[in-house]
Amino acid sequence: MEDSKDTATIPSDGSLFKTNNTALAGYLYSLGYHHIDTDVSQYPAVFSFEGDGTLKEAVKNFQLAKAEGNIVLFFRGYRKMLSIIHILSKVSEEAKIK
Repeated sequence: MEDSKDTATIPSDGSLFKTNNTALAGYLYSLGYHHIDTDVSQYPAVFSFEGDGTLKEAVKNFQLAKAEGNIVLFFRGYRKMLSIIHILSKVSEEAKIK
């Protein structure tokens, strides 16, 4: 399943970064950016990260296919984001049933 058009937003103050790109979220997680929340009430899910001055550069490098890093850590981060979507979606569905 591919992400639809990325809705990445980087506020000018760098305080909060949101994206619906699961691979980008996994990449940021692998770089050590703090994952704050995942909103699964919409499709695709939206991931939120704490931003700082370096986050904007990391996102730009990812979008330009110039991202560097540890592929094993990226894969773990990507799987982590997928598992978060799965778990939160399941909890959300169970809450609707009750």
